[in-house]
Amino acid sequence: MTTEHHAQTIAVTVGRNLRVWRARNSVTQMDLARRMRLSQGYFSRIEKGQKCPSLRTLERLAAEIGVPVSELITTDGS
Repeated sequence: MTTEHHAQTIAVTVGRNLRVWRARNSVTQMDLARRMRLSQGYFSRIEKGQKCPSLRTLERLAAEIGVPVSELITTDGS
């Protein structure tokens, strides 16, 4: 598996896990993007798996929603 493929797999997994978390917690994409001080467009690309967030952004996302980073980047996190 190439580094690029691995990054894409992580991006898709993070996006899916964020969507699942938002649905379970009735939080809109816009609300979470605002809380994170991210543009809604950037947040949308993360959720669609089109953008792989930096480690710093992953850490901030995890802290904001109260989960460990590992829950965002693993398939069993959803």
